Amino acid sequence: SSWISTQSTGEGVKQSLCQLRDSLATCTPTARLIVICGLPTFYSRERVETTINRLCCPYGGLVEGEIFVPSHHFPLPPSSKDEQLCKGVAVLQLNCFEKIKEVVEVLQENKFLKGDVSGSNADNNRAYCVVTLGPDLLCSSDNSALISSAVELYATHRLLTHEGSLNSATETLLINIFSSCPGKSPLSKAAYSNTSEENMLCPLTTHYEDDLVTTINTIYKEHGEKVNPDTEELYLSTTGFLSWATDLATSRPVLLLRCILATGHDLQYNLLYPVDSDYLNKLNKYCHPEVDKTIVRYVNRLCRSRGVSSNRIFPQEILMTTSDKSDPGLVPLFGVPIEYLRLRFAFLQVINTSVAKHLLPAVSLSTVDLAPHSIGSVSLEAGTSCSMTSN
Repeated sequence: SSWISTQSTGEGVKQSLCQLRDSLATCTPTARLIVICGLPTFYSRERVETTINRLCCPYGGLVEGEIFVPSHHFPLPPSSKDEQLCKGVAVLQLNCFEKIKEVVEVLQENKFLKGDVSGSNADNNRAYCVVTLGPDLLCSSDNSALISSAVELYATHRLLTHEGSLNSATETLLINIFSSCPGKSPLSKAAYSNTSEENMLCPLTTHYEDDLVTTINTIYKEHGEKVNPDTEELYLSTTGFLSWATDLATSRPVLLLRCILATGHDLQYNLLYPVDSDYLNKLNKYCHPEVDKTIVRYVNRLCRSRGVSSNRIFPQEILMTTSDKSDPGLVPLFGVPIEYLRLRFAFLQVINTSVAKHLLPAVSLSTVDLAPHSIGSVSLEAGTSCSMTSN
């Protein structure tokens, strides 16, 4: 793995970034979300969550094992008496994008979740459906109104506290996004609209429905402040920005969540990749053979638990969970930014694919005991530390 570490700059990093960003076209931050509608409301929340977790476990499980089930259920105009008891919803996020079709099928066919407790009325619950979401948290379905309501509640849950203020994680992230803009707070409109790659305010605001200039003018008009009595120019402070975000989270939570995702973050508010070249250079200090070896061990464990090869794991699926952070075998990864682990995995994935495709077919491993310094022996030894499961 030491020779791999020397490839951490230049073309190697460019290729890794390209692979990571290309993968986002297929596996977007919302692509592993599943919405279940029409759950019988006569079940307890605990029973529903336990059943869903059990069904998803063989396919890699759920991110942190979490399932969002609203504390109340949505109004659904019933077309029959049976459907009046089938209005519950749940939103969950899979660990493994590769398994999403299988999970949808398993959830769709489960008689318990449909409400078929007697084995005779499964067809009566026509409200029951299991759907995935597109990049903008949208879905075309016969139950689109119910699904939209479920997603709106999910977005509200991600963004706000029960009291209606931004939760601490969202507030911290938005402060970081605001602080990414070059310039001193409070920001002028010119500073806010700076198109430098490190300024995350631009992608966040561009993803808003109006054009960038119109949106900035609206934000400054409603939440800006005059810094100098001699001029009418408005400036935006961190407080003003958070006030705008709170208003948007309250009135249109799905829109704010889409704006946040557009800045290069996932649903857990981790960066999907390094956002600018200066930050990328700072991450080089984490480039170490022991980190590479541990990433490989970690990924191979993911492969076994999900039943997939390493080339079917997407970089954005690399996530240090609560249990991972207490695993002694992963100590070299503690404190390493998740965006570096994702980028490094993308690079190791490129190496792994190239070795499997071009080198291994041409190398005989049958005489490694007789020739300990042969290419086959060295490749086999390296494979214990820097190659990932590929079949």
